[in-house]
Amino acid sequence: MNDSAMGPLLLRLSTLLSGAALLIVGVGLLFSVLGLRAGLADFSSITLGLVTSAYFAGFVLGTFLCPVIIRHVGHIRAFAAMASLASTMPILHALWIDPWFWGLLRLITGICMVGLYIVIESWLNALAPNSLRGRLFAVYMAVNFVALALGQWLILVGDRLGFVPFAMVSVMFSFALLPITMTPVPEPAPVSAPRLSLRNLYEASPMGMAAAMASGLITGAFYGMAALFAQGVGFSDAQVAGFMAATILGGAFFQWPVGHYSDSHDRRLVLLWVAALGS
Repeated sequence: MNDSAMGPLLLRLSTLLSGAALLIVGVGLLFSVLGLRAGLADFSSITLGLVTSAYFAGFVLGTFLCPVIIRHVGHIRAFAAMASLASTMPILHALWIDPWFWGLLRLITGICMVGLYIVIESWLNALAPNSLRGRLFAVYMAVNFVALALGQWLILVGDRLGFVPFAMVSVMFSFALLPITMTPVPEPAPVSAPRLSLRNLYEASPMGMAAAMASGLITGAFYGMAALFAQGVGFSDAQVAGFMAATILGGAFFQWPVGHYSDSHDRRLVLLWVAALGS
């Protein structure tokens, strides 16, 4: 399949990509707001790190819970339910600022978010031919990164230390429901609940597993702590937003060339060179 098929495919998947974008705008804003608000509440770096880790622990737990939910109720209903639950979490963050409570909320948010990602990405994976899969997911990741960067600038809207940014995150999560639930794209086949076997995963793709672990360590630390770091060295609100957005947009910039190159070359070598360049 040649490049001329890419345009119609993106048009067909525009509702999924726009829903993902709205979702990620909220995610990006929430990461920065929590970091800044935790700094004002005098959370220690270890405490904020643990709160952030709870979000990613929810990701791990969600990979086992969410496929079961999707299999029983379907992709669209599962997305609607998880997005509705996720949209309540930012409001609850604003009502009670406590690290234990925030940790619980971040755990639930992580479970919901991984379910939302599973819905969107399984749709994309089912509809993308192998010859275009790298480029399609490059576009998807670029949309994610641009949306994350836009989310950083929303901390400048209203009182960043009050209720407004939390409400804006909730609104973005709710808006993400509209294009997804109204999409004309047929649902993919139901997914099976996975069984945890790190050994089997390593045997299937040792480099992929190592790269995923390294990427998780780096991005988790960045999104959880970078805004607090920028605030701590004296950046203004606009500078914090610019600092976060610059790194995220750098990732978006490289999605297309890397995705395009991976469709015609050994993806293991592409991954190796990207990791070397990043280091």
